[in-house]
Amino acid sequence: MDYIKTLAEINESWHTKRNALTGKEIAYIGNKASLRGKMLGFLTGPYYKRTKLIESGDVYYAYVFKEWSNDVQGEDPQHPTWMVFSPVRKLNDNPEKLKEIAANLQGLALDKNCPKDLRVLRNLIVEPLSDTFYFEIPPEYSNGELAYLSIVYVISSLVPCFHLGLNLILANQSVSKEVLYLPTAYWSDDFSTAYLAGKVGL
Repeated sequence: MDYIKTLAEINESWHTKRNALTGKEIAYIGNKASLRGKMLGFLTGPYYKRTKLIESGDVYYAYVFKEWSNDVQGEDPQHPTWMVFSPVRKLNDNPEKLKEIAANLQGLALDKNCPKDLRVLRNLIVEPLSDTFYFEIPPEYSNGELAYLSIVYVISSLVPCFHLGLNLILANQSVSKEVLYLPTAYWSDDFSTAYLAGKVGL
């Protein structure tokens, strides 16, 4: 798959669609269409900035390397995932580099004797109930690039085919520190086909 062309096409399509989104569509994308969705994050800053994020956000690649749920039946409607992403074009043009950074973080998670200055980062990766947005990854683990760690809830009704690996997100750091998964309804046909076939896991 041509990652550069695919992301450019998805962004072009998204920019056209976001200018004509209805209130119902914004509620759907922002997970506020159900009572449970409306309650998640209620009274937090990002919750109230979500509409503006959707209306102004761009689509980026994110490499998702971990998910957690205590639902043994696998029917949890939403659960946290750990992702690496970057606004830098170099990393979005070559998302293999995001995978490499994710591998570095997974290595850190296995290091029980990591330096004190890295323990906060390690705990964010290891602890299942961690929460963070735009945690800047230290250069020695980001391979010298600007990259972030965020823990983002994936909503099964919005991304029913979700799996670890390369995914699409909506982000605009100047508006909100929240990051959202781009619902499958707004994916391109090429990305959907490759994703479902397991060809974008890198």
